[in-house]
Amino acid sequence: MMICFIFSPLLYGATFFYLRRKNYYKNNLKIVQKNRAYKIFLSSLHKLKKKNDNQNEIIKNILESIKIFIGNKLSISGTALTADEIKKILKQKCPEAEGGLYQLMSELEIACYGGADQDINLKQTFQQAESHLAKINKKIK
Repeated sequence: MMICFIFSPLLYGATFFYLRRKNYYKNNLKIVQKNRAYKIFLSSLHKLKKKNDNQNEIIKNILESIKIFIGNKLSISGTALTADEIKKILKQKCPEAEGGLYQLMSELEIACYGGADQDINLKQTFQQAESHLAKINKKIK
């Protein structure tokens, strides 16, 4: 009997905080996406590191992950952006990371869609993508 009196307020409190948090995420989806953009990017990058697909597929997925990060961070549709459009956007928001990210994305787009066989070091590409997007993540809050 005593357990019911103790358990009831705890259950009420836990339910209250759960519903409050759920309501916050529902009402502030853009803010939550913006704050979690880098974590989502890193998790997708780590999944790509473990994959044994061909190089072209991995490069496409890296490009898509970068575009999704930019889209979430700036609250725009990132998957439709090209490297030139991202350069223009980042020139205003984060000029110190704009040049390196543009060069990386241009190289990846050429390797992916250029038709010629490109020799790209994937380990170095992963490191460059992480470092450029870490700068953007710190600069744009």
